[in-house]
Amino acid sequence: MNDWNLVIAILLPALFAVLVFLSPARVRWLREGVALAGATLNFVVLALQYGKQATFFAPWGGFGINFSLKLYAFNGLITLVAAGFSLLSVLYCVAFFRKKPVSGSFYAYLLLTVAMVNGAVL
Repeated sequence: MNDWNLVIAILLPALFAVLVFLSPARVRWLREGVALAGATLNFVVLALQYGKQATFFAPWGGFGINFSLKLYAFNGLITLVAAGFSLLSVLYCVAFFRKKPVSGSFYAYLLLTVAMVNGAVL
Protein backbone atom coordinates (compact mmCIF):
# COMPACT_ATOMS: atom_id res chain seq x y z
CA MET A 1 0.00 0.00 0.00
CA ASN A 2 1.35 3.39 -0.96
CA ASP A 3 1.63 6.07 1.69
CA TRP A 4 1.56 9.42 -0.07
CA ASN A 5 2.77 11.24 3.07
CA LEU A 6 6.29 10.13 2.17
CA VAL A 7 6.02 11.84 -1.21
CA ILE A 8 4.49 14.90 0.45
CA ALA A 9 7.51 15.08 2.79
CA ILE A 10 9.71 15.51 -0.28
CA LEU A 11 7.47 17.68 -2.45
CA LEU A 12 6.29 20.08 0.28
CA PRO A 13 9.64 21.83 0.90
CA ALA A 14 10.33 21.83 -2.84
CA LEU A 15 6.97 23.51 -3.50
CA PHE A 16 7.66 26.17 -0.89
CA ALA A 17 11.12 26.71 -2.41
CA VAL A 18 9.45 27.43 -5.75
CA LEU A 19 7.08 29.85 -3.99
CA VAL A 20 10.07 31.64 -2.45
CA PHE A 21 11.70 31.89 -5.89
CA LEU A 22 8.48 33.33 -7.35
CA SER A 23 7.87 35.86 -4.58
CA PRO A 24 8.92 39.43 -5.38
CA ALA A 25 12.38 40.43 -4.18
CA ARG A 26 11.26 43.69 -2.65
CA VAL A 27 8.67 42.00 -0.39
CA ARG A 28 11.12 40.53 2.09
CA TRP A 29 8.59 39.54 4.74
CA LEU A 30 6.73 37.41 2.19
CA ARG A 31 9.84 35.39 1.31
CA GLU A 32 10.68 34.91 4.97
CA GLY A 33 7.10 33.98 5.81
CA VAL A 34 6.87 31.44 3.01
CA ALA A 35 10.21 29.90 4.04
CA LEU A 36 9.12 29.74 7.67
CA ALA A 37 5.77 28.20 6.71
CA GLY A 38 7.49 25.61 4.51
CA ALA A 39 9.96 24.58 7.21
CA THR A 40 7.20 24.45 9.82
CA LEU A 41 4.86 22.35 7.66
CA ASN A 42 7.73 20.01 6.81
CA PHE A 43 8.43 19.53 10.51
CA VAL A 44 4.74 18.94 11.28
CA VAL A 45 4.31 16.37 8.50
CA LEU A 46 7.39 14.45 9.62
CA ALA A 47 6.46 14.71 13.31
CA LEU A 48 3.07 13.17 12.53
CA GLN A 49 4.80 10.33 10.69
CA TYR A 50 7.37 9.69 13.44
CA GLY A 51 7.18 6.22 14.94
CA LYS A 52 5.18 4.79 12.05
CA GLN A 53 6.21 2.48 9.28
CA ALA A 54 5.22 3.37 5.75
CA THR A 55 6.14 2.46 2.22
CA PHE A 56 5.64 4.11 -1.15
CA PHE A 57 6.33 2.15 -4.32
CA ALA A 58 5.92 3.11 -7.97
CA PRO A 59 7.29 1.53 -11.15
CA TRP A 60 9.75 3.82 -12.89
CA GLY A 61 10.97 3.62 -16.46
CA GLY A 62 9.63 0.16 -17.26
CA PHE A 63 13.04 -1.53 -17.16
CA GLY A 64 12.75 -3.06 -13.71
CA ILE A 65 13.72 0.21 -12.08
CA ASN A 66 11.36 1.14 -9.30
CA PHE A 67 10.92 4.25 -7.19
CA SER A 68 10.40 3.37 -3.56
CA LEU A 69 10.42 5.22 -0.28
CA LYS A 70 10.40 3.52 3.10
CA LEU A 71 9.87 5.00 6.53
CA TYR A 72 10.96 3.13 9.62
CA ALA A 73 12.25 4.05 13.08
CA PHE A 74 15.79 5.14 12.24
CA ASN A 75 15.21 7.18 9.11
CA GLY A 76 12.09 8.65 10.73
CA LEU A 77 14.33 10.02 13.47
CA ILE A 78 16.87 11.33 10.95
CA THR A 79 14.23 13.13 8.88
CA LEU A 80 12.61 14.59 12.00
CA VAL A 81 15.96 15.90 13.29
CA ALA A 82 16.78 17.35 9.86
CA ALA A 83 13.35 19.02 9.72
CA GLY A 84 13.82 20.46 13.21
CA PHE A 85 17.29 21.72 12.32
CA SER A 86 16.00 23.36 9.14
CA LEU A 87 13.16 25.02 11.06
CA LEU A 88 15.63 26.38 13.61
CA SER A 89 17.93 27.51 10.78
CA VAL A 90 15.14 29.47 9.10
CA LEU A 91 14.15 31.06 12.41
CA TYR A 92 17.74 32.06 13.10
CA CYS A 93 18.31 33.41 9.59
CA VAL A 94 15.12 35.49 9.67
CA ALA A 95 16.33 37.13 12.90
CA PHE A 96 19.99 37.39 11.86
CA PHE A 97 19.35 38.84 8.41
CA ARG A 98 16.78 41.34 9.68
CA LYS A 99 19.14 44.32 9.26
CA LYS A 100 21.32 42.86 6.49
CA PRO A 101 20.70 42.51 2.79
CA VAL A 102 20.05 38.90 1.79
CA SER A 103 19.03 37.26 -1.42
CA GLY A 104 15.63 35.61 -1.39
CA SER A 105 17.12 32.62 -3.12
CA PHE A 106 18.90 31.71 0.13
CA TYR A 107 15.65 30.52 1.68
CA ALA A 108 14.68 28.71 -1.51
CA TYR A 109 17.98 26.85 -1.64
CA LEU A 110 17.62 25.96 2.04
CA LEU A 111 14.18 24.46 1.40
CA LEU A 112 15.43 22.61 -1.68
CA THR A 113 18.18 21.14 0.47
CA VAL A 114 15.59 19.97 2.98
CA ALA A 115 13.60 18.31 0.19
CA MET A 116 16.72 16.54 -1.04
CA VAL A 117 17.63 15.40 2.47
CA ASN A 118 14.14 13.96 2.91
CA GLY A 119 14.40 12.18 -0.41
CA ALA A 120 17.85 10.79 0.33
CA VAL A 121 16.96 9.54 3.78
CA LEU A 122 13.60 8.06 2.82
